[in-house]
Amino acid sequence: MEQLSRRRFITSSAALAAGAAGLAGCGGSDSISGTAATTESGTANGRQLIANFPQEGFVGVGEATRLPFLITGADGAPLDVLSGPVTFRVSLDGRSVGAPIDVMPHAEGIPKAFLPLRTTFAEVGYHDIAATYEGAELEPVTVNVQEDLVIPRVGTKLSPVATPTTSDPAGVSPICTRSPFCPFHDVSVDTSLVEQRPLLVLLSTPQFCSSAICGPVLELLITASGQHPDVRVIHVEPYADPNDVPSISLAKLSPFVSATKFPYEPTLLVVSADGTILDRLDTVFDAKELDAAFSSVA
Repeated sequence: MEQLSRRRFITSSAALAAGAAGLAGCGGSDSISGTAATTESGTANGRQLIANFPQEGFVGVGEATRLPFLITGADGAPLDVLSGPVTFRVSLDGRSVGAPIDVMPHAEGIPKAFLPLRTTFAEVGYHDIAATYEGAELEPVTVNVQEDLVIPRVGTKLSPVATPTTSDPAGVSPICTRSPFCPFHDVSVDTSLVEQRPLLVLLSTPQFCSSAICGPVLELLITASGQHPDVRVIHVEPYADPNDVPSISLAKLSPFVSATKFPYEPTLLVVSADGTILDRLDTVFDAKELDAAFSSVA
């Protein structure tokens, strides 16, 4: 596949919100490609609605979907604090789709506020998503709802990937870019699926993530996991050889990314004991959402 030109687009949300012209590369000539949703959403008080997810290849028809949004201030940077609720409206071809949806801001344990809109799209096509924030109408961001997706979809089975462990790094070095290593590298994903126990899989790279999110969400996971010993937790890195190349854009992809085709990080997969993906927390999540994820499988 063609070289990915924006693995870090989602972890660079501050740069995106500021209107950065280019997107940094992820690495690997076998990567998939796409563009980040950076559609500006109006100028009420200088605020804009930002889709913190890809506009293409991300939303599947008929699938319970979580869409994380940011709101920027007049300087183009995401607001650290958001009041709520924020009302979202979805339309297709100029007609309203469903009722307005109120979303409360989230920011527990992480350094930026976001809005996790959850909905299900019944039709394929380009949908406009608009929001009302503090009485101001923000112009919509457009997302493409598609029939087929490359990335793992909610409701499907997680692929039994042989991911790196402390005993078998599977050609990945380092297997964890947290210092010291996090405690989630004892068991491979394929082995965990055979165990038939609830599973959370976090794809993130604390060292090479270009925002302040990959590290904090891993720390949240470390803290929360101690309260849910029956749930297996696995952390996987996106790069196989990041320290062996002059630029992260030249790094090879890890086995998990090669198998799942995720073009962004972080993402958290919430997996039932039978291997079904129950939820996907993409690009940003907080302690409140993480607690709900554990509770859904515990």
